[in-house]
Amino acid sequence: MPENIDYKDTTEEFKTRLRADLEAPDRETIDHLLNAIVIFINKGYEEMDLLRERYPDLICPWCGGLHFSQKCRDKREQFIKEQPPRDLDFDPYAIFYNAGSLELRIKLQALSYGELEYIRKRFTTAPPAQEFNLLIDLIVKDVKDRCHQGAAFGDYKLPD
Repeated sequence: MPENIDYKDTTEEFKTRLRADLEAPDRETIDHLLNAIVIFINKGYEEMDLLRERYPDLICPWCGGLHFSQKCRDKREQFIKEQPPRDLDFDPYAIFYNAGSLELRIKLQALSYGELEYIRKRFTTAPPAQEFNLLIDLIVKDVKDRCHQGAAFGDYKLPD
């Protein structure tokens, strides 16, 4: 769908293409069946998955409705951005303690923006950032600051 469209209802285009694919005659009964299929798709019934796969350009990937909506698209992109990465075994503190801030920065640069956001939220108190490199800088700074907290008392030992 074009980027500059805010909302477009794709119901009629869907019914036209489905009628053509099924080679269904132009009858009132077929119209009622197509309307029922539209309702089932908009309600999100699992039985309509085959049609969702066949007509992905007409069905909203976020809500499953027969429309194109910039609002839904934005919600989907935000959701994907916030999803925690699967199988991400990453501890920035362990990397910092074992190899230092340079190695931490190198390992962070190999991750995606979504993975960095996940690490920022899970391990640090760093503020969010839209720019990739700024987010890395904020994570490294926060990890470094937290690791050095309490260093003033590092030499102090309790009496036995």
